[in-house]
Amino acid sequence: MKSLFIILSLLTTIFCFSQRTITGTVSDVNGKPILGSTIKVKGTFITTVSDLSGKYSIAINQNDFLEFSFFGYKTKEIKVENQEVINIKLKEDPAFINVYLGRGREQDLKLITGINYETYGFHFSSKRRIIPRPYSFDFGAQSGFNGNYNYNLGLERNITFKDYTSIDLKAAFETANFNDNQYHSYKISLSKLFSILSATKHQQFSLISGYMNYDGRFDSNQIGYGLGLKREMWNLTLSSSFIYWQDFNELNAQIVYYINNFNLNIGYKHLASYEEFQLGLGYSFYF
Repeated sequence: MKSLFIILSLLTTIFCFSQRTITGTVSDVNGKPILGSTIKVKGTFITTVSDLSGKYSIAINQNDFLEFSFFGYKTKEIKVENQEVINIKLKEDPAFINVYLGRGREQDLKLITGINYETYGFHFSSKRRIIPRPYSFDFGAQSGFNGNYNYNLGLERNITFKDYTSIDLKAAFETANFNDNQYHSYKISLSKLFSILSATKHQQFSLISGYMNYDGRFDSNQIGYGLGLKREMWNLTLSSSFIYWQDFNELNAQIVYYINNFNLNIGYKHLASYEEFQLGLGYSFYF
């Protein structure tokens, strides 16, 4: 019994001396600290999380492996060996981020009514993830008994570069008739996710250019340039865009409130003499 006690004591002493504390920081590729990233000793239940400055501290053995992970980023594995400080930069997972911005819903169907011009219709959007480049499309149609209508179609493709920089390229077409005014517009936009005060990206910035044929008060062809911004917070998605055409301006704004798989939509559009408020009810689903 005494010999067994001595052996256990020696093993405990060796184990204690073989353990040491590793410290470091977790950040994104731009050096911004990641709050709440998980640091885990591989094959065990030993974990910790990074603080507001991205710093962490964890007890390990020399032959252990550490796993660093955070949603929206690729997991990274490091062998500890003789290192005492391990600073890690996590790279974005483009496929995850694109679905995350769309709240992870693959398809979304909305029923929409236009208030000012008494139109009724729907809007359908679909996101499919084809590795390595996700794409999406959307289509909307509204019409009324008074001859007013609005149809729109959009195609979007995600492009990821070797350094994990990711942008979205979108082409959109829209045609509308309102009180004997008619227009056809063609737009191309480049969008990029970015972050404010956090490594997690909840904002999207867009550069927009387009061509429009306006048949009505102006009766002319128009070239336009503009900016767009999309922001997610809590259960809300806020988006807006402003386009400067040669003879007039275009303003679009939308608020979407999510309740589980359902969403409520309020939209506003102002273009020349066209001004419309829209209300919609949507449902997000997979198939």
